[in-house]
Amino acid sequence: WWQVLSGDCCPISLTPLEELTIDPFGLLGTSTESPEALPKEGIWGNAAEVIVCSDQSQTVHWFDGMFLASFLVSSGQLIDPVNRRSLSRGECKSLDDYLSAHSLP
Repeated sequence: WWQVLSGDCCPISLTPLEELTIDPFGLLGTSTESPEALPKEGIWGNAAEVIVCSDQSQTVHWFDGMFLASFLVSSGQLIDPVNRRSLSRGECKSLDDYLSAHSLP
């Protein structure tokens, strides 16, 4: 399904999304810092396909999930690298679930 994202690339690895061998991991592009308004989870798997195919007007920042995880660990900052918004606990848990589901370290 992510081949429809052709022309976009991971902002960390600069890999074109259509060249990824596994689905990308998405973070909602909301800019709020209010803990109550933060997204409850990251976007991947069936949820990502639904968002992309339904042509919703939500802004999603798509990443090579492995590079996003590496960025978060190496920088020591749990933020969306695109807009520097703090990530919610649920988004971090979703990324961990994504890595586990794809057998990534």
